[in-house]
Amino acid sequence: MRFFIVCMLCSIIFLSACSIPEEEVEQLTLNYWNKDVPSMVLYPEEDSKEIQLLINAINNSELLHDKVIMTEPLFSFNIDLADEKEKNYHVWILTNGEGYIQQLHPDENKTFQMDSSVALALQNYFRKQNDVELINTEIEFEKD
Repeated sequence: MRFFIVCMLCSIIFLSACSIPEEEVEQLTLNYWNKDVPSMVLYPEEDSKEIQLLINAINNSELLHDKVIMTEPLFSFNIDLADEKEKNYHVWILTNGEGYIQQLHPDENKTFQMDSSVALALQNYFRKQNDVELINTEIEFEKD
């Protein structure tokens, strides 16, 4: 019973550590690593679907302990929150349906694997963008 309680507490701490309430987002800036694709600034009033996709990616991902991705990301984004805090991420969306997100400074650097349904939703969204190519290679992780 004690083990069950400890597991539940760890799950709650994990989920609260990496989650962002959507209503706290003031703006989100998306920067593609392919310099031919222009940056985008998204606002909750106008771009709620896109913001919700990215917030879902953050909130529905599993921590990969001690993993750092070496492959160039598809894009980076930063979120300006209502409390004047900023969150920064790199994102990898692969053609095979996998998705990864890396939390960056000012938070502790951590790597997460997206839930498959969230990765698929992002994959479908970015496939509709004419000038965005998903990652068509295996993700390379830093060697220990």
